[in-house]
Amino acid sequence: RGVRCVGLRAADAESEAELAEDDEDFENDPNWLRIRREMGAIWNLKSTDDWLVGDDVKLILDEQIRPVLGMQTYQEMELDLVDLADAEPRPGDINREDFMDVAAAYMYNHFYESEV
Repeated sequence: RGVRCVGLRAADAESEAELAEDDEDFENDPNWLRIRREMGAIWNLKSTDDWLVGDDVKLILDEQIRPVLGMQTYQEMELDLVDLADAEPRPGDINREDFMDVAAAYMYNHFYESEV
């Protein structure tokens, strides 16, 4: 879900068919898989629970991810996570899988998409 959200923002001109094809390639990319696992490890530094309060997720982001992404990209990612938190069955909380998808997408884009 989160990956799709980031992909849609970054690819306004692409059609749905192209996005679906890109998602399939993305899910098999070893760099994506590694970064997503690393985001899970970062989550586990704070908690082994499947859900965290939004403020706890913000602490993880501030400590681990903001220094890498820079403020502008970090703020975009933060907005995506706030949207997800509002839509979750536990409003204000963020699910580990959503965190891993969104954070990994932004990190992947930072390291690999900027080369294009």
